[in-house]
Amino acid sequence: MKSLFSRILPKQKSITLEFCQNNLDQFIQEGESFSAYRETLTKPGVHYKEYECLSNCLICRTQPYCRINGETITGQDASNLLYKIKEIAKL
Repeated sequence: MKSLFSRILPKQKSITLEFCQNNLDQFIQEGESFSAYRETLTKPGVHYKEYECLSNCLICRTQPYCRINGETITGQDASNLLYKIKEIAKL
């Protein structure tokens, strides 16, 4: 039988995002992208890590990417990547 709190407050899905610092520096520009990413990354249940390198150099040179719970996703540009992150994470 579920406890009262588990019926009232559904558990939030936790998601881990991993970013390559070199890729972020190359594709995410200050301004609108920063605020959109900040808004997404500060949501409850979202955990993010930034690494100096994620060893995906072939992808890193050509398009923005990140790992979501270990799965690599790419975007055409920074806003497209953020859109995909939100869709996958259901944010």
